[in-house]
Amino acid sequence: MNKLEDLQNRSRIELLNFIEQIKNLQDSNIASKLNYQLHIVTNREEIDIMTLTGIDVKGYTHNLSGGSVNHINIRHGANGVHDDSMAFTEDIARIAFVLENYHSVRCKS
Repeated sequence: MNKLEDLQNRSRIELLNFIEQIKNLQDSNIASKLNYQLHIVTNREEIDIMTLTGIDVKGYTHNLSGGSVNHINIRHGANGVHDDSMAFTEDIARIAFVLENYHSVRCKS
């Protein structure tokens, strides 16, 4: 395993641990105080967001809040009220991959 793969694997494990930590909290209100930094916004994202919105996001980061993890579990978890599309911790952890490898981005009209 090369250094990049090792770093990516460690980051994935840290994200999985964060998600499990949120899921196992006795008091779900504490989740809103916890946050996990996914990655710094890439040059491609900066350009796409600037083009669509006129907002400069240079230096911004993608973050996953504990409150977002709770939302995902309630709405899309194993017993989600909407669906069960994010039933497994691994499903939620894919958010970092999706953000880093998106095909396109558009504004919701």
